[in-house]
Formats: sequence, C-alpha cells, structure tokens
Amino acid sequence: METEPAHPYTSQEEAASYGYGIYTARYGNIYTARQLLQLFQRAYGLFKPKEEVWEEGGFYVDPFRPRIQPHGFAGLEEFYADRNQHFAAIRHAFENLDVFVFTLGLTEGWESTKDGAVFPLCPGVAGGVFDQDRHVLHNFSVSEIVADMLVFIDLLKMVNASARVILTVSPVSLAATAVPTEHILSANTYSKSVLRVACQEIVAQRTCAAYMPSYEIITGPHARGRYFTEDCRTVNEAGVAHVMRVFLKHFTEPSPLADAPQTHPAPDQHLLAMQKLVDVNCDEIMLQPAEAAVVPAVQIGVCNLCGSKDFGPGPKGRLTDKGYFPHCNGCGSLERNRALGSVLQALGVEKERCEKALIFGTGKAVREGFFRNDVLLSGGNGQWKEDLGGLKDGFFDFISLTYWFEFQEDDLSSFSEILRVLAPDGVLQVCFNAPNQRTATVLKQGDVGTSGYRLYGHDVFDHFKCKENGIACQATSGVDPATGKSHVVHFFFKSAGHPMFKKIRNGQ
Repeated sequence: METEPAHPYTSQEEAASYGYGIYTARYGNIYTARQLLQLFQRAYGLFKPKEEVWEEGGFYVDPFRPRIQPHGFAGLEEFYADRNQHFAAIRHAFENLDVFVFTLGLTEGWESTKDGAVFPLCPGVAGGVFDQDRHVLHNFSVSEIVADMLVFIDLLKMVNASARVILTVSPVSLAATAVPTEHILSANTYSKSVLRVACQEIVAQRTCAAYMPSYEIITGPHARGRYFTEDCRTVNEAGVAHVMRVFLKHFTEPSPLADAPQTHPAPDQHLLAMQKLVDVNCDEIMLQPAEAAVVPAVQIGVCNLCGSKDFGPGPKGRLTDKGYFPHCNGCGSLERNRALGSVLQALGVEKERCEKALIFGTGKAVREGFFRNDVLLSGGNGQWKEDLGGLKDGFFDFISLTYWFEFQEDDLSSFSEILRVLAPDGVLQVCFNAPNQRTATVLKQGDVGTSGYRLYGHDVFDHFKCKENGIACQATSGVDPATGKSHVVHFFFKSAGHPMFKKIRNGQ
C-alpha cells in the first residue's frame, strides 16, 4: 500500500533516494515503539515537538526524517508543505489499511529532554546539532515498549476498527551501541531479548495482533548462519526469500491461482529483485565512516554526446550518489546534459534538423552539427536581452534552456520574451533543477539575480501561467547512459496540436 507516491516522471532509483516507494509513506525508518506512537500523534495533531525543524546552512531538515530529503528542503514553506502532505498520507494509510506490519528494531533512542520527542538518529549525525542539555540517550525497557505499542494499537483501532497488526523483530544485529558501559555483543543480545519479550506481551494483550518469527528463522541455530552475508550482520537474499515463503504460507489466504502454472523470472532477475529488498535504506549506514564508500571502477556506459569512455569527477570533485564519475572528459558534459540528449534523440529532434536553434544555460546536450544552422550560445547575464531584442518574432524553431530560469530576476517576463522568438510550431525545452523533488516553487536565499536563486516544483505549468496564455506543456524524463541518473525535462508548445506534444503525452 503506497499513499505517498513519487512524481510519475521520477525514476525508480531517484525516487528511492528520496524515500519514495520504500514504505507505505515517506517516513523513513521507524526503529522504536515510541517513534511509531509519536508518528501517529504528530500526524493527527496530538503531539507537536518543540524541535520540529533543523536549519542546515540555509536548508531545512526534518528531525524525524533526517535522510528523507537529500541536502534538506530549500525553505520553510517547502518544508511545511511537504510535511503536511506527508501527514495526510500517513492518516490515509492508517485509516484504510487492512494489516499493519511493524518491525521492532532498536531499544536505544535519542530523546529530547524538553518534551520527550524521540529521533531516529542522534542529533548531529544527519542534521541538527547535538546538545547534551537537550538530547539524551534512552534505552527503552520491556514495559515501556509494551505500553507504547498498546497505546498505538488502541489509537489505530479508533480510526480503523478492522485493522490487524503483525509484529516482527529485526534479525539484523546492532551496528553500534551508545551505552558507554556495554559491548556491542551484549548490547545486541539485550536489545533483541527485550524486543522479543515485548512482542509476546503485546500479542497476549491484544487479540488483533500476531507475531511473525522472522527473527527466529534467520538467527536460529538451524540456519547455521547461512542467511547472513560476510559481515555476519546483513541478511542475504536467500534469508529474505525464506522469511517471505513462511509469511505467505501462514499469514495469507490461498490464491485462487495457486494451482495455475507458475512462471518465474530468470535467476539473475530474481536475485536482483531480492537484493533490492535487502538494500532498503538504513539510517544506521550514517554511523559508518565516509571512507567506506566505494567508487566503481567503470562507468555504466559511454557518453551519448561524443562517444567518449573517459570520465572524471564533477565540479568540486563531485561523484553521483552511486559513486560514478559524472564529467565526460571528451566533451565536458555532465549527467543532466547527457540525459537531456537522450530525450532529444528519442523524440527525433535530430531527425527534424531544426533550421535555427537557441541554447541557453549550463552545458550542451547536442553534438556539433546537431542542427542545420549554428547554435547561438548566450550567457545567463543581461546580455541575452540585447541579443534577442533585435530578432523578429518566431525566429527560432527550437530553444533549449538548462538551469537558466532559476537565476532570472523576473522569470515570467523572461519566459514571455523566450516565447516571442519561438516559432508558432517551435519547441521550447527546459531543464529545471530537480522540479520533481518539491511541491511548489520556492526562493532560495536573497533576491534572484544577486546571491539567490529559484527552485521550481511540481507547479511549473501554473507558475508560468501556461493555461492563461494558451501554452501546452508536457514533461518526460531521460536517463544518462554513462551514470544511470535520470532527469526531468519539460517541453512547452504554442499549440497542443504539435506532434511532439502528442508524442510525449502518449508516452511514445
């Protein structure tokens, strides 16, 4: 059940990096019973923590979902809009679910001394600043966990009388302990024992709850450790498959197609699918040293703009989130340029051989000779107004803008001037900076055109008043063949009858 889906043009990989498609809603990891209870209470307005947002260098981090938005939210307006949408998704989930599955993972948690709010990670690890006067370690006992879960179940039943609950205990060993007097081995044994006993007491006191023994299946002596990877901690795909077989056998009704012939994916596809289940984002990875990151030895593919296989780090040594080199040393393109290039090639822009094309912005997404006439390049400063001012209306067949509107002081008038020099049957293509990652367009630090800039969201069509001006807009996404990164691309047309508009709209 998914109540908080990603933007439809977001790739599966990028959506996962922003916490979409991993759980029912975008709440990240919920490790303790107190976190779960407070999630419900916050979503329904029953609890408002005093530390509800952290500021990090001009960006904003959700203390209760610190890793859900890479680099943080661009502004408070965006933060609160996203959180309100998130709470609505949580309420919808609780009120409409049939079965709620919760895995108890930890007894240790970091708690606010001001109001008892519990964070998924120690403040300062993935946001915020640790303050020993405001943040303390709390190692929850059996009685505390049982009490929290019973209150949660009762609250859940108030909004969803038919809800049923399945509890499990995580078989993954602790990565670290914050208890100064404990060794990780004894701390792990204590934690798992407390969680397992708590489950037993909860099930005994609530008839709507049941326990699924995934912990025992993975860690029991019968398994001889074969369900762990080489680190003796991470559960491998075979272990996940065994747990799911038992779960489906004992906790689900027989399918009417159970006797029908079964088709199975190829072995490599099956292992890949199971590995994705194993690789679910875990906040505890933040406790691992940065030097543990591994840079792949090779890229996924070659540059689709110049054919080069020679890649290196991006600006300031940047790598992609998967550790690939984004900068093509052959033509200087970055992943966004190559992703755009793949879209233009797929749509047949090259085959149409537009007579006159204009490119603004950072980097080229076309090869030399892509268009019949030379491409007019212009910078992002005020010179562009003079360059276009002397041109007649409808001068260009194709206009490409990449990360350009973000820095225009008056983007609406700039949009109008760009449309003026676009032919009636022309194409305006725009790459905004990750518009699928925020709900609404926001300003970032100061006035646009000086030290600040603009970040666009899902409201691009409304922001540029396309409907009022009779402008058609369609978005699609392209993938960089060299790194696998996807980027959203917007296309604007002066008529919805344009063949390319129809092609994109129909998913062709």
